[in-house]
Amino acid sequence: MSLVTRYRLFWAALLAALLGLAFWKNSRSYPGRSRLWRLGKAVVDAGLVIILTVYAPALLLMYVVVWLTSPFKNRIVQATAAFASVLAVTHLAGVVFEAVAVLAVFAVDLLSGQVVARMNKRNQLAKAA
Repeated sequence: MSLVTRYRLFWAALLAALLGLAFWKNSRSYPGRSRLWRLGKAVVDAGLVIILTVYAPALLLMYVVVWLTSPFKNRIVQATAAFASVLAVTHLAGVVFEAVAVLAVFAVDLLSGQVVARMNKRNQLAKAA
């Protein structure tokens, strides 16, 4: 099985899991509605999540935090928990983005061979001096 096929298979399985989860949630929330209606709503929900993931991840993060803090009945506790969780997740996201940027530099070096060569040249010049 080629890498492209595995890649497509992974994303297809992820999409199927997202649709199945949305359909299951809709089946529990709307038991009186028809199966076609629940499936249509699942497709719309999954589509919106995918669009938010691609184009507005910060908005998706806010939506997830609001959803996670909704069980708190006290508004002060809910707002405090939402604020703390947004701070924690954005801090972790910043660390991940920095790691991705550093890895991207070395990935470009694998293609061009210039970054590590420049670092080696600097080391040789420093040893010579």
